[in-house]
Amino acid sequence: MINVAYVSNSEFFVPLTVSIKSLLENNKEVSINVFENNFSDSQKETLKQIVGNYDCKIIFYNISNELKIIDGIAKTDANWNLTYAKIFIANKLDDLDRVLFIDADTVIDGDIFDFYNIEFENNVVAVVDEITTPDTKLKVGLKEEDNYFNAGVILINAKKWRELGIENKCIDFINEKNGVVHYMDQGTMNNLLSKRAVYVHPKYNVTSQMLMKRKGKSFVNFEKGFYKPDEYKNAIDTPVIIHYTGMFGCHPWNEYCVHVKKDRYEYYLSLLPDSVSRKKNKMSKIYFVLTRLYYNVDSKTFDVFNKIVEKIRSLKNGK
Repeated sequence: MINVAYVSNSEFFVPLTVSIKSLLENNKEVSINVFENNFSDSQKETLKQIVGNYDCKIIFYNISNELKIIDGIAKTDANWNLTYAKIFIANKLDDLDRVLFIDADTVIDGDIFDFYNIEFENNVVAVVDEITTPDTKLKVGLKEEDNYFNAGVILINAKKWRELGIENKCIDFINEKNGVVHYMDQGTMNNLLSKRAVYVHPKYNVTSQMLMKRKGKSFVNFEKGFYKPDEYKNAIDTPVIIHYTGMFGCHPWNEYCVHVKKDRYEYYLSLLPDSVSRKKNKMSKIYFVLTRLYYNVDSKTFDVFNKIVEKIRSLKNGK
């Protein structure tokens, strides 16, 4: 049995349903655990209807109490605090030895059996290394040469997580940072677990930064990455988990999406019952312009234009 955990709220309900549908289309014997704080009864029924056609079960966990803990210590927008909820998963699912956390903004476009059954070798998580800046690492207490992982897909050694008290250590770290952690849960877990991780093939968490290009050039320098060039190429050509991370125009549930893999999201959306909305979130015309510029001009030109836009917005808002 593959035990999977998601964290979501009603705002991300549609992307969540797409992710779950893609997971079930490509994998067998799956148990899904959804951690939420404001799903309606009809939304839960829709998810039960979706999984009912597969060899699968789904269980819902309300995490309002856990979010109150985070709201009390994290000094970020309360709407973003939900992302910290993943630190509670292992303790909530205390009957499991391992569980695969997957962000709701994903499509699982292949088989994850081998990933799920990887040997932990006394490590706490199995993750994909992410190419990032030295400054990002330094801000969460890592060295420039240390690994840094994306927290959108994490295979958790739940037994080891509980043994080492990682949940409390995460809370302690947030407090040490006075509630402000660079990249929130991701920075928190990297501080604690960067050196207690198995780094798996990048095809299991292919982010927008890996797939998108500006003026024909990749956003990341793969030559400085952790993986071999052929591993990056394989991940980009045949991703198993597509992670629609936040860049301009990279969310296929919004208008003006330009993501190179948006068709995979649209495909799984088309397989869902009519009760799941196909309506895109409305985006402004300014967003449309910024999206087109972002991928077609150099970074300095874009930054200048973006600052002008922000100034205009401030003036309109009377700031």
